[in-house]
Amino acid sequence: MNATLRGAAKDLHFLLDPETLLRGLNFTFDTDIGKINILGEVQGVGGYRECLAHLSSVELFGIQCQVISLKGLIAAKRAAGRPKDLAALPELEAILEHQTRNETNDLDETNDEEI
Repeated sequence: MNATLRGAAKDLHFLLDPETLLRGLNFTFDTDIGKINILGEVQGVGGYRECLAHLSSVELFGIQCQVISLKGLIAAKRAAGRPKDLAALPELEAILEHQTRNETNDLDETNDEEI
């Protein structure tokens, strides 16, 4: 994967190992497969334990992965407050509204079948 610290000087010695990750909180890497962020805390959501309450399961490249939920992502983007994050909010909120509406419709259909 050849991970290097994003934004750091290329000649900076950085040992990516479990001890380094345990001693840090948030890391951003450039890799052969793209950018990867390893976050010990998500602004607007909290630390690891708080993030557990905001998980969704998705399949990525045939592997089930736990990722932050859409509600959690919206909270994080709002808390970050950067222009690029704030610009993404209307689209993310529209997606959440669409998902919520579909879930409500699915529940209504299930209830209708039970009657």
